[in-house]
Amino acid sequence: MSEKAKKAGRRSLAQRRDILINELWGDDLDDLNVWNRKIHDGFTTIPRTLT
Repeated sequence: MSEKAKKAGRRSLAQRRDILINELWGDDLDDLNVWNRKIHDGFTTIPRTLT
């Protein structure tokens, strides 16, 4: 699989994830306290299978 195809797949998954998040929480999303690991130090990402 080419790099271009991989990026397109990631973009597609990100768009689907954004749509799903907006369907579930919609306007309440702005009020939620969501943690962003790229902004805050001291934490890391783990696979979902470990949670």
